[in-house]
Amino acid sequence: MLLSCNCLENTAKRQRISDSDSNVSEIADFIQSVSRDDNSIKVLVDELLKNQNIRNCLIDVFRSDVFDELQNHINTLELRLDDMEQYSRRTCLKNKSGIPEPETATFDEDTDSKVLSVINEMIIKHHDRKLSLRDIGRTHRIGERKKGKTRDIIIRFISYRDRALVYSNKKNLKMVNDEQDNVKKRIYVNEALTLKRATLFRKARQLKHDKLINSCWTHDGKILVRNLTKDETFQIKTEKDLTQFLKLKISSDVPETDHQARTPRPAYAKSSKVLKCQRKHISTVSRTDVNTCNQRGPIESPLIIS
Repeated sequence: MLLSCNCLENTAKRQRISDSDSNVSEIADFIQSVSRDDNSIKVLVDELLKNQNIRNCLIDVFRSDVFDELQNHINTLELRLDDMEQYSRRTCLKNKSGIPEPETATFDEDTDSKVLSVINEMIIKHHDRKLSLRDIGRTHRIGERKKGKTRDIIIRFISYRDRALVYSNKKNLKMVNDEQDNVKKRIYVNEALTLKRATLFRKARQLKHDKLINSCWTHDGKILVRNLTKDETFQIKTEKDLTQFLKLKISSDVPETDHQARTPRPAYAKSSKVLKCQRKHISTVSRTDVNTCNQRGPIESPLIIS
């Protein structure tokens, strides 16, 4: 009896193996038949993509590798394109406001003469060389006309050397601007940066305003930043390059509240931990309570105020 049962089990196993082999063979034949026909491949792919789980698996597989590679490639192309655009502006400068603009729209404004007057009489007035109309390729205003606002002027020089001469002597405008009370009539000369670099330079100036860097400037379209110790100069190409300076911002640089500014600190409180504790409690006190505390004299403990 036992022998017959074993025979039956072995027969069932052989049958399953035979069925499995036949199924594998059928799948292999199906794949081979599909691979010979492009339309069948498209149908098969479409059917597979209808399954949400398969789509999610494919996205997870390609996202980390393909997407990151594509994003890096796009970033590289954007940097190259920006370099090319900035190089095309190497002979250009931007005149910021100061030069009067007609109140009514006109196409015959002589910006060439106005620009040459500023350059020769203000910027390079102490230089032997003077520029003429043949040294200027073209000048024109940029931006949308707005009431009460003077638009900037783009200046394209024929020679890069003339452009460098004007830009290196722009410091002479400081004396002229200091004598001008009306801010709108002050004249500035900057490099004609691309939109991307102008945005980066604006953020760099904000870092300078926040005292996170010592200085920032541009040279031939390059944005340069000097750290607080003045021992290193960095070129800024992307916003990621600015993050190293943002890390210098300490959390303790929080502006004091109105009550904190009016309340004197205890003379004995020397540790920052005590000062923070006192500020936390003082900020919850009303103005009347603060005045009352001030009349009573120095606070013996910052934890007393609640």
